[in-house]
Amino acid sequence: MTTKFTVEHVLNTTPEGFWTRIQPNEEFYRALYVDHLGYEYELLECDLAVGTRKARIKPTADAPKVIREALGERFSFIEDGKYDATAGRYDFQIIPNTFTDKVHTTAYQIMVPHGSDQCVRTVHFEITANLLGLGAILEKFIARTTRESYGDSAKFTNDFLAKLG
Repeated sequence: MTTKFTVEHVLNTTPEGFWTRIQPNEEFYRALYVDHLGYEYELLECDLAVGTRKARIKPTADAPKVIREALGERFSFIEDGKYDATAGRYDFQIIPNTFTDKVHTTAYQIMVPHGSDQCVRTVHFEITANLLGLGAILEKFIARTTRESYGDSAKFTNDFLAKLG
């Protein structure tokens, strides 16, 4: 089974502002993941010249017992992405630290102008969990928590942008 969904949020910056002030801003990611969401976060690689970025993240979402038992209490994932400046698109995959051969999440993010000083962040996700008896439950959990965290991060991003001025 595969779960596909899209999240969209209005951000108080232009697409160019997002790609230059937020996407490459390590201070933003630390403030979002560590300070705001309470996650563990570690930047593994970042090459702004070619647009690549890789980070390890340990979320704190309260997973159902069956998922915690399957994935373990120390669940984390790596976000491995590449920004294509010409296309204005960030493609990434989420690589879990368990079941790496059975759970796959890919996504891409685009920014569309919205008025003169805003944009709509649109992220398309595709989640596949090939785990007998657990796949559908895990896909639904990932989709739900991803929607929630992206909604939360949109508000945080707008607050962060306001502080940047």
